[in-house]
Amino acid sequence: MHFPNYAETIGYKHGEAYDVSASKSESVKALSAMAKETGTWLLGGSIPERDESDGKLYNTATVYNPQGELIAIHRKVHLFDIDIPGGITFKESETLTGGTKLTSFQTEFGKIGLAICYDVRFPEMAMVAARKGCVAMLYPGAFNLTTGPLHWELLQRARAVDNQIYVAMCSPARDMSAGYHAWGHSMVVDPMGKVIATTEHEEAIIHADIEFNNSISKFYDLLDVSPDCSDADLKKAFRKKALRLHPDKGGDPDLFKEVSHAYEVLADGQKRAAYDRFGEAGLQDSGMPSDHQDLFSQLFGGGGGFFGGGGGSRNQGPRKGKDLHHRVAASLEDLYKGKVTKLALTRHVICSKCSGKGGKEGAVRKCGGCQGRGVKVMLRQMGPMLQQIQQPCGECDGTGEVINQKDRCKTCNGKKVVSERKFLEVHIDKGMKGGQPITFAGESDQAPGVEPGDVIIIVDEKPHERFKREGNDLYAEVELDLLTALGGGSFSILHLDDRALNVPIHPGEVIKPGLLITFSREWGY
Repeated sequence: MHFPNYAETIGYKHGEAYDVSASKSESVKALSAMAKETGTWLLGGSIPERDESDGKLYNTATVYNPQGELIAIHRKVHLFDIDIPGGITFKESETLTGGTKLTSFQTEFGKIGLAICYDVRFPEMAMVAARKGCVAMLYPGAFNLTTGPLHWELLQRARAVDNQIYVAMCSPARDMSAGYHAWGHSMVVDPMGKVIATTEHEEAIIHADIEFNNSISKFYDLLDVSPDCSDADLKKAFRKKALRLHPDKGGDPDLFKEVSHAYEVLADGQKRAAYDRFGEAGLQDSGMPSDHQDLFSQLFGGGGGFFGGGGGSRNQGPRKGKDLHHRVAASLEDLYKGKVTKLALTRHVICSKCSGKGGKEGAVRKCGGCQGRGVKVMLRQMGPMLQQIQQPCGECDGTGEVINQKDRCKTCNGKKVVSERKFLEVHIDKGMKGGQPITFAGESDQAPGVEPGDVIIIVDEKPHERFKREGNDLYAEVELDLLTALGGGSFSILHLDDRALNVPIHPGEVIKPGLLITFSREWGY
């Protein structure tokens, strides 16, 4: 339930302390009893609150859970002053003090952001709330007859579309005999900016059926934890569940996979934030799913089955590093006769000083910013669309690990590898073709825990001034003078191995343009 701005002030007397967190607050008592009696979440609109500690007056909203417990308090941050000649004059700043905090609270439906009335004009509040995982923003409000027609609906729809969240504002009914004339028109807006529930300016009750398709309860329920649980509680809960559900102990393999996947998401700070805000839809394209047996092994140690015997776990072995590609130009003569050439390249090799550890024993730690993955999944708002972008973690420069400067290896500066210049002897065999690769296995960059990739040399065939190669055949174009073509004679071609090929033209033989003369295989490849 959601009440409007200045919903009620039971027991409030001007000038007296009225701390909403104190047990003597009659408003809090009444709202708490209402929430408990109906078994609902209740946003009690806002009430004037005079703080006992500083004597200042605030416009304060309170939230109660279904047990009637006061679980959130928000003091209006932005105060509203308006002075229209011949119209309304209203200045909150003359009596109220602005709050200094953003407010949100956790429910079984998701995290909810809270602000008051004029706060809706400041998009940063809703943006920060959404980035903290809020699925909806609630604003007890009371726009007037000047700003209401122009901005009431506009601002709600903008906050909803900008942040892809639900927005609800509840207004008092309009009373023309009162000193302040409220616009009314309480409403609920969905993330696409559509008004899904509203009313006019009279007293009314509106409701909206909202099915959060990004409901966050599933993964937390699988692990029997609350959405605000700590990382330590999360890990403890998974260990308990995994021990009971593991297939090697007769557990349900499908349920074990579900629980493991839930833990994989919630144990990753980036993924958990995306899930808390967007549910499982926020996890799409965030990376390949992990092997659940590997996840189990990370927590309990060892490999193989549940009791360390082999089970169904698969040994993936070290991943292979990237291959390095180079191109070497070769003439037709080189390809015909064969050639040996040397190629100089610079590659990374494991630092011999620290044996690829990067520093002192135990000094290297998993990066907390990316949970050791080396990349972060960023969520970017593109109008009504949500885009996921993977980018290198700035805290560890994409390595997944961090190490203090004083503990770093002085040879490699903590990078675990150093540069090495190496010469490779490239053998271009007789008869090789352009584009054919020459592979040097394992000669690419080295890295800890990674099988080095290959260096692959691609032979580029250079154009030739006399010959053109097609497969194993050589073609040469020769111009003959008319006398030789008609009366006979000979001409010679210098072959690729510097032998002279003498071609006779017999008298009376008709030599036409484009005539193809073929010689024995020994002259080709």
